[in-house]
Amino acid sequence: MYVYVAGPTSGRTAGGVREAALIGDLLMDRGHTPFVPHLNYFWAAFSDHSKRAWMTWRLRWVRRCDAVLRLPGDAPEADQAVALAERLNKPIYYVLDDIPDPVRGEERIDDG
Repeated sequence: MYVYVAGPTSGRTAGGVREAALIGDLLMDRGHTPFVPHLNYFWAAFSDHSKRAWMTWRLRWVRRCDAVLRLPGDAPEADQAVALAERLNKPIYYVLDDIPDPVRGEERIDDG
């Protein structure tokens, strides 16, 4: 399943980015394909895109993903992602362990 990780970036510091990336790792370990928009924190440091452009780009990814995982904490951008997912009738999870295991037969690449 393609899972959009929505949550705070802790005031645009690397702390929230780190937390979201670790959740992305757990999703990958479980066989999912996470999208972690928090990683744009680094991309934005080298880019002059507007906040509106970044949000438009993120919401396009919400449309592509199968589900949204909403991390705890105040995050208006994450709330927008959840609102779009609701309008699109996509599942929204608030607990990592509530996300079902990948469907049997999905492509999975293992290390060994």
